[in-house]
Amino acid sequence: MTEAEISNETLMALADGELEPAEAARVRAAVAAESARLR
Repeated sequence: MTEAEISNETLMALADGELEPAEAARVRAAVAAESARLR
């Protein structure tokens, strides 16, 4: 995953809606980029 690996804790915070909007957007972008890379 990009940007020095997104931690499980950060992913859970995203799923729980606990991240600030800017941080949530950054994490979603990193996950999307990794998903596209793996295809």
